[in-house]
Amino acid sequence: MSLELYGFTVRKLAKKFSELGYRIDYDNNWIFFIKESTFNLSNQGWKIHVSSTATEFLESLDAVTSVVRKYDASFKIPRTWHAMLSLTTGAVPLVTTGKMITIYPKQKSDIELETIVNELYRTQNNKLFPPIFTDYQYKDSNIFLRYGSFIEQYVLDDKQEPLLALFDESNVLIPDKRVFGAHTPSFVKVPRFITNYFPKRTTMQFPLTQPRLLQRSAKGNIYKVLTPKGPALLK
Repeated sequence: MSLELYGFTVRKLAKKFSELGYRIDYDNNWIFFIKESTFNLSNQGWKIHVSSTATEFLESLDAVTSVVRKYDASFKIPRTWHAMLSLTTGAVPLVTTGKMITIYPKQKSDIELETIVNELYRTQNNKLFPPIFTDYQYKDSNIFLRYGSFIEQYVLDDKQEPLLALFDESNVLIPDKRVFGAHTPSFVKVPRFITNYFPKRTTMQFPLTQPRLLQRSAKGNIYKVLTPKGPALLK
């Protein structure tokens, strides 16, 4: 895939979804396809991430967009070819790696969420893809889920630094934690269709924290992490 092909595909997709009634927004790294009639139903909930390699990204994207159209789901993709590559090469923080496509479903119920996840699952046949360490993995596939905020909103930590946030059950903003091990807020019940498969991936359940990049290469990255037994290296 070339830079020119990627740019052409993104522009064509934006035109197509604009004609379908989507609002198209941009920031430095992402292009957002917002279906306002459904996106505003909730500012937070279960997000679906689709991971892929750079070479398979456009094929995955084509399959995903056919599903999101059917369910009027909002989504975002990397705005540029370089932004897309950064998600697979270690150029972004580990908690962001692999999140090639983010889908914001209507998800009025667990059943509706499961329906769109299963339909996405049937369209994907990726064998190689970056794992997403902050999410629940679905059926050993390249589809991952995490409960979090759909919009950028912030709270301040003890050092008065801004942290991305979501609302708790009392409508109070709390940190929207993006950490290893598929963290879910205590007030959120994880749908059974997710937990039925996630326990098989025991390596995703390691309580790893404080990842720090030590070395980056085309073959992979080396991180220093903190485990309950002390510091360790993650390759």
